Amino acid sequence: MSTIRTALTLTALSLALAGGAGAQVLDPYWEGPVELSSYEGHVLDRAIASDNKGRAVACWIEERLYEKATKILCSRYDTKWAQPVEVDGIDSEFAGAITKLDIEIDKSNTLQMIYTGSVEPIYHRRVNADQALTPSAWSGWIDIPHKVLELRLVTDVKGAMVLLFADSPDEENGFPPGLFAIRSTDNGDNWSDKLRVDPGAPEGWVVRDIEAAYDGSNRLHVVWNYLDPATYTVVEVKTAYSDDGGKTWSSPVALDSLAGAAPTDNREFIRLAIPEIKTDGQNVHITYAGGGTLGIRRRHAYSTDNGVTWSEPKTIESLGSLEGAAGTDALVLDSKGRFHLLAQIRFPQGIYHTTWLGSRWSDPVLDYLIAVDDLDVIGARVHAQWFEATLDHEDRLTMLIESCAAGCIDNSTWPQNPITFGMHTIAPLDQLPEVTTVSSATFTAGEPVAKGSIAAAFAPGFSQGVMLASQEPLPTTLDGVRIDVLDILGEKRAAGLQFVSPQQINFVIPQETAPGQSRLRVYRDDKIIAGGRFVSSDISPAIFTYNGQGTGVAAATWLFVANDGARTSGLIFDPATGLPVPIDFDPAKGQLYLSLYGTGIRNNLHGVTAKIGDADTPVLSAGAQGQYQGLDQINLGPLPELLSVGAEWDIQVFVDGKEANRTLFRTRDRE
Repeated sequence: MSTIRTALTLTALSLALAGGAGAQVLDPYWEGPVELSSYEGHVLDRAIASDNKGRAVACWIEERLYEKATKILCSRYDTKWAQPVEVDGIDSEFAGAITKLDIEIDKSNTLQMIYTGSVEPIYHRRVNADQALTPSAWSGWIDIPHKVLELRLVTDVKGAMVLLFADSPDEENGFPPGLFAIRSTDNGDNWSDKLRVDPGAPEGWVVRDIEAAYDGSNRLHVVWNYLDPATYTVVEVKTAYSDDGGKTWSSPVALDSLAGAAPTDNREFIRLAIPEIKTDGQNVHITYAGGGTLGIRRRHAYSTDNGVTWSEPKTIESLGSLEGAAGTDALVLDSKGRFHLLAQIRFPQGIYHTTWLGSRWSDPVLDYLIAVDDLDVIGARVHAQWFEATLDHEDRLTMLIESCAAGCIDNSTWPQNPITFGMHTIAPLDQLPEVTTVSSATFTAGEPVAKGSIAAAFAPGFSQGVMLASQEPLPTTLDGVRIDVLDILGEKRAAGLQFVSPQQINFVIPQETAPGQSRLRVYRDDKIIAGGRFVSSDISPAIFTYNGQGTGVAAATWLFVANDGARTSGLIFDPATGLPVPIDFDPAKGQLYLSLYGTGIRNNLHGVTAKIGDADTPVLSAGAQGQYQGLDQINLGPLPELLSVGAEWDIQVFVDGKEANRTLFRTRDRE
């Protein structure tokens, strides 16, 4: 058996590479969702921002009418989510006491909070972000006497605040509904009079879905929708900018409009929109949801001159047939100037991530699976919508999502009221090497890898040298390197490691891994260094061969049992040359057996069959080899008499009808 193990070690050290995974597979770096709001509460709005230490602070409005209260709660993500803390609230048995909320953390690390309700003015409070979860540390309330429908708060590099809001109708005082701005330069103690951002607001339309972003110096960009309240359809997407902190504004530009378009037009219409905006110097990007009879797609417009002129809005073609909209998307800018869009689209339905590559969007990656199709029972998965996202100093993303409200789904185990959840990445966006995972016996790209089987992972930079495990069961850390496998159900398990090298790791897929799309993470000294995706399965039969590529002579042994009971055995290959060793086989003198070694077989032992040449060959036994973790053994024999003719024979093994890689052995000519 020691010679066989040497052959298998040679297989392990082979550096054959396999192709990468395609789109619509699970991103390996996401964790969550983690429930933040209460199971019985009803979340109305949410916001998230990063403090000067890179920690995400999240706040949300939670109606608890069963307690006759509406509360504002906050949590912080710093390697894990902190227990949510109530920082404000109103005792009320009626819905709508607090409906809208936004937060910003400025350069001085002050968390600024704005919120309002259906019958109240705007309230402003602040706190040092380090003490955001200490209710007594918050400032008192500052009343801002405006009744609003929507609001968005932004701070510039000097700490001045601009509050953009959609005002309620006030025709008697000369203010029809529209988009307005006020500003504060004294930390929110005093606010300016309101100024209309869009003097040409169409009569009868209302403002919705305000988003804003500074360019990093002094230009503030804002984008918003106009909604037709009669049809609840977005009829226009507009943008404008200010160079003086919201005192004056450019003439708004209509990026997309239905004005004058007949309902029967075949052109794409915008309907939902809910735009997102992000800036990087002169580059400004806006995305939103729009579409017609072919479904709701994502549209994109950009400016390369800081919002003076704009490209024609276009559908993001890289998303292909993925469509749909459920609340807000998230558009973020990383430290390398790359724009990332996260959206809930289908099918498969889930949270997808695409990156702007300068002239096009990348192929989408599925960060979180909601449903495979419209018949899939999602169970404990979260029907995610209404995203808010922020990046830390290392471009790791933290995001708030919300579960679906009543009537949205009918097969979830979550209650039919909106609940806030937190998700986060454990690695920077799009910056770590992609790991390719294949069977260690064949290195065949694109094939599933069975649970409990020996797999090979390929990527650069795993380790400085080569180290083999010297014990069974296998260690989960070797030379400071470890692998975690996350299955489609989100269960995370450490893998046993056979060996590590600079470009390859051989490991055993945990036996408990659920079949389906799985994620893999590689750590060195507890720091993540690479990740990838693969499809796990119950079976994926593969036979080890001498050349380590899954072809040629099998890494197998033979056993001849003479008629008098005497036994002789050996290898079917020459360890020095790797060539087949011709085996003497005289059926008149006894019976010949072969022992093959493989992986990915043990989970269906009742369906193992074999052929050698054209002859059906008995399978004496099949199962785990027992001595080495992940290794399976198939014993064939007695071999059919027709194989006694000297020749080179193909060996075929089938498990539940799935064929393993073909191998060979040779019998000697009988004189």
